Amino acid sequence: MKNRSGQYRITEKWWLALIVLFYALYNIPYFPEYGDSTAALWHGALTLVPLWIIVYAGLFKLNRQRKLDHEAISREFSEEGEDTGNVK
Repeated sequence: MKNRSGQYRITEKWWLALIVLFYALYNIPYFPEYGDSTAALWHGALTLVPLWIIVYAGLFKLNRQRKLDHEAISREFSEEGEDTGNVK
């Protein structure tokens, strides 16, 4: 199996870019105005909700692309002499 831990895929680059974009939009200073509940709800719906969706959908997709090889991890820890615990 080819080791691709140092390479980033297109999916990961888009995921990171979208997270940074929506995080920046969420943290625009003085927006919405303090005390305006309607603007705060719209601001949250247009920035925070998409940010949550992007984070969790991206984590799900990247976890499917880059599965952990538990046997390789166990071998690595056993070579170092450390306890592997209950890795299956």
